[in-house]
Amino acid sequence: MRRVRLEAKLVNKKDGDPGLLVELIGLGRFYLFDCGSIERISKRDLRRIARVFVSHTHVDHFIGFDRLLRHSLGEAIEVHVYGPAGLLSNLEGKFSGYLWNLQEAGPTFVGHEVEGERLRTRVFPGARQFRGGEIVEEPLAPGGVLSSEEGVEVRCVPLEHGVTVLGYCVSSSAFPSVRAGALERLGLRPGGWLNTLKEEALSATGPQGRIAAQGRDWPAEELARELLEMRAGDRIAYVTDTLFTDRTLESVAQLARDASELYCEANFREADAARAAATSHLTAAQAARFAQAAGARKLVLFHVSRKYDGELEPSLAEARTIFPNVE
Repeated sequence: MRRVRLEAKLVNKKDGDPGLLVELIGLGRFYLFDCGSIERISKRDLRRIARVFVSHTHVDHFIGFDRLLRHSLGEAIEVHVYGPAGLLSNLEGKFSGYLWNLQEAGPTFVGHEVEGERLRTRVFPGARQFRGGEIVEEPLAPGGVLSSEEGVEVRCVPLEHGVTVLGYCVSSSAFPSVRAGALERLGLRPGGWLNTLKEEALSATGPQGRIAAQGRDWPAEELARELLEMRAGDRIAYVTDTLFTDRTLESVAQLARDASELYCEANFREADAARAAATSHLTAAQAARFAQAAGARKLVLFHVSRKYDGELEPSLAEARTIFPNVE
């Protein structure tokens, strides 16, 4: 298993449609969180999206699915789409809204919807004009794990928006890193042997056999013990469109625990807190309380209301009174 790094960027401006594109560096693919307007994603990158995680299917979170579908046509790819209950019907509606008489092959979409502790899955093959197959239902994996592949895991928690909304956290596995000063202490220099040792440290069996480094033959297990330490991988949480309550605070704190980055909606300022509560959205200060409770390293605000005409600094300032590292 290789090391995978996660690199995230908002699809749109902070007051644009919600969307987060996460690159899985080392695997050559992307995960997309929410699918509002995605015109800013290149056609090339659209074809590299392997999984889509939809918070809910309000139009500003789902209208971009049509563009993703269009630019997947003709590609022999499989795209998994996850979301709350109702997603399978929403996907079926998308596919049935078009005529597919010219479609002979192409992508397969696999829909997964979460309801309580159950996960329902349905396959929509392009080779069958996207007619959905049988719905398969199974228990949701412990901890709300939706997806796990090649050292990258995605978990979800339910949030409150008048309808069920899902918050997500994507994380990569821990990876081996060289201890400070360890190479110098052993009289070694970096080289290809070190990459080999790190790769073996990530394998199921761990370092085995011997490693040749600087003219000396080392027991691989001993060398790894002397040089390497495991460090936490990346952890990126995505939370949007939710009411601030004790329950959602606890849910997000668990979901985003020790996150490298928490991307969180900040639809309103504190002066409009009543409006935020009435519409089941957050203020910037409430987003900061989520980050504080989770022990996140950085908070990134998005989904800021357009009523503020692009003036973001007041929202950032309100969040920073509670949590200092805010973008």
